[in-house]
Amino acid sequence: MRLKGKAVKATRKNFTDQQKAEIYARDRAICAYTGMSLWLLDYGASPTLSDQVDHQTPASHGGGADIDNGVLCNHMYNYVRRNGAVPVSLFEWGLPTTELFWVYGRIPRAMMDHMKRFSTLHYSDWYLNRAVFSIRLAAASTLDEKRIDGKPFVRGRDYYCKAALRRLNEWREILDSEKPGTLAARGLLPTNPGPDHEAILQGIKATTAPQVVAVAEELDPYITASYAAVTGIEGHTSRASLQRHLERVQRDRFVVDRTKRAVVDYVRWLLTPPA
Repeated sequence: MRLKGKAVKATRKNFTDQQKAEIYARDRAICAYTGMSLWLLDYGASPTLSDQVDHQTPASHGGGADIDNGVLCNHMYNYVRRNGAVPVSLFEWGLPTTELFWVYGRIPRAMMDHMKRFSTLHYSDWYLNRAVFSIRLAAASTLDEKRIDGKPFVRGRDYYCKAALRRLNEWREILDSEKPGTLAARGLLPTNPGPDHEAILQGIKATTAPQVVAVAEELDPYITASYAAVTGIEGHTSRASLQRHLERVQRDRFVVDRTKRAVVDYVRWLLTPPA
């Protein structure tokens, strides 16, 4: 598949937005290195990683910004790899490699379901995914958090809300032109959506920056509580302390269901003595 529309010249190192969108669709919104889903609409306010396009052969080693040298991955893996050796790919063009079988022994059912669900992903979906990412960043802008490289964030809620609106406008322009079908018709809406999903779904209907700001403010407590539920698992020096964290997570109505289930199941397992 090659994108329609105005051609944009790529630099030696950087992929254009159109190229990123094409790679995202080609790779079925799945991280080539980990197999995790990078369709952010499903996550709601639950902590997750964003999508990035990586150079399989690093630009510093002569790799170009052409489609065949691009691969979809999560941003943490991309950052950690930097300009190092080419990593093992569990997926190529959205389908499993033989390396996945060596790692897992079999293809996990969740991965098979993902590959089928996203087999007809359209390149416009990347623009929506980036809009959702910016909405999440706008909501999380009050967190006292540093970037993965330890540096402080310097952009605030207004910046991310405007970025979200820009991506939404680009997404709508492509939809009007190419009509790939609704999210519902293509099975891309979250199943059993919670209030955090509903807020984001409202956000992608926004046509003004204040509307995006309002959604970010609504989403803020869910992002904050869910992030704390995950990060709070570490650092406990006693079973009693871990038990108190479990109880806090269970009581907090702002910890979204996806995160609450994951944290509760794991902490209960930690607290259960071996048979």
